[in-house]
Amino acid sequence: EAAKVARTRLDKVSEARLEDIDFATEGLAPGSIDTFIAGDVLEHLYDPWRALLAVRPLLTGDAQVAISLPNVRNLFIQSQLNNEGTWKYDTHGLLDVTHIRFFAKRDIVRKLRETGFATDEMRCHHDPRFAELYRANHGKADITLQAGRLKLEKLSPDELQEYCTLQFIVLAHPSPAPDESRAA
Repeated sequence: EAAKVARTRLDKVSEARLEDIDFATEGLAPGSIDTFIAGDVLEHLYDPWRALLAVRPLLTGDAQVAISLPNVRNLFIQSQLNNEGTWKYDTHGLLDVTHIRFFAKRDIVRKLRETGFATDEMRCHHDPRFAELYRANHGKADITLQAGRLKLEKLSPDELQEYCTLQFIVLAHPSPAPDESRAA
């Protein structure tokens, strides 16, 4: 149904796993895509790096890239792992049973850089379970968080934000290929 609606608004819609698309067969030429959205996709791939490397040449130089990924450094997951010695998969959310790869903020930025993308902005979708915790500590320095037996001390405001984040939304663009940057 989503693809049917998308076809009324987009030039090209492919209904296949990103890893399985033969871009040439689909008629996608290098430099032909101006927007790439991977909303809750990359964590479901065995090799998201290879998928991003395959997409990169298809993008125009000024293409917009939007990616959303769940945050494995979320306080709920960390607390569950520390206090119970396990994490429990679920039918949806951070530990969706179909998630194959897991990423924290630094992993996301590194993965994009390694595959030819520059991060423009990283937005945080906060976990509602920690909304009050975040509000109470936002802007403070040397923050301490306690979740069961897990105690985190001397956190920076950025670390607090990451622990309270459910999902990252990343806006990026293709970075110049190495030989292009040498010519500049």
